[in-house]
Amino acid sequence: YNGLAVAFVPPLAVLLTGRFYLVRRAAYWLPFGIVLLMAGPWYVLMRDWVLYAMEFGDLSPPGAGDAILAVFRQFGRGFGYVLAALGVLGAALHLWRRRPNWREEHAAGIRTSAIATALAVLLFHGLVYRLVETRYLLAVAPAMLLLALSAFDVRWELRSTPGASGFRRAAQVAAGVILIVIQCAPTFGTPAKAGRDYVRITDAILANEQGGEQRLLVSSDASGEGAIVAEIAMRDARPRHVVARASKILARRKLMGNEYQLLYRNPEDVNDLLRAYGIQVVALDDCSRRNCGQHHDIVSRAVQNGERWRRAASVTLQSGGAARIYVARLESPETSRKPMRIDMHYTLKREIAVE
Repeated sequence: YNGLAVAFVPPLAVLLTGRFYLVRRAAYWLPFGIVLLMAGPWYVLMRDWVLYAMEFGDLSPPGAGDAILAVFRQFGRGFGYVLAALGVLGAALHLWRRRPNWREEHAAGIRTSAIATALAVLLFHGLVYRLVETRYLLAVAPAMLLLALSAFDVRWELRSTPGASGFRRAAQVAAGVILIVIQCAPTFGTPAKAGRDYVRITDAILANEQGGEQRLLVSSDASGEGAIVAEIAMRDARPRHVVARASKILARRKLMGNEYQLLYRNPEDVNDLLRAYGIQVVALDDCSRRNCGQHHDIVSRAVQNGERWRRAASVTLQSGGAARIYVARLESPETSRKPMRIDMHYTLKREIAVE
């Protein structure tokens, strides 16, 4: 999404160095052609998706100032606040220094390019494409490392140079080691993952299957539903299971979550639909820490119908909360099952049916 940010690098480098005469050279314009050639076709072919991703769901697009501040926060979270602070310090020291001598010209050019690269991504996501995620900042990682090292006045190459003393080289290596230590200490950790939770939910679902082809409904947030479907698919001797996502058959929304619409507004209608579709098992996340949509609450009330459903299992989740498994008391004959319909008007412009 941010390939065009590279086009900002040459003009920013010229502004930082004051070498405006470079714009009169043909070589200055060459990077623009390369960016247009490499990124242009993708933007043309994917223009609908690019514009769609900029709709921000149900939220209003952030202002330029808020977007730039959000990029700064992602710099800190993505690279670690120590490395981000050292990178800013290194950039400030480089810009504060006078024009380097001929021996330092090459290193100064690299630093200037690093600053221009970081600023290009900052301005692109702050002014043009106001979506901010850590993955969009990967291109800036080498630049941030170079600028952080320059804060210690470390040369770009540690090879011997005329007049360089052993003490100076040792100081350079020590500075690099200090940078690594102070960056790793507060930044890296082992985040808890919810993957094991979905394995346990799947275990509970399969432990309560009744043999033959099963039709299941899973209701959680987007990542939870997808993970459970994938876990069942990996274990399935197809075509034993048909797994429906509640967010797909009970509601309609765009990819970014905006324009959300309920298709069924009360538990009775949901129960009638599940019976018509032949849904025999419902896996229900309590969504205590996630936003699962209004349809999830309606499903939760629908399975409280004791004549239709019985609670077969409860799974305590490591990430907090619990998931419940419900099994239908009365099976729907396969001959009376209706095809499950999924409203895909926002993407495919039609409904799709699953027999």
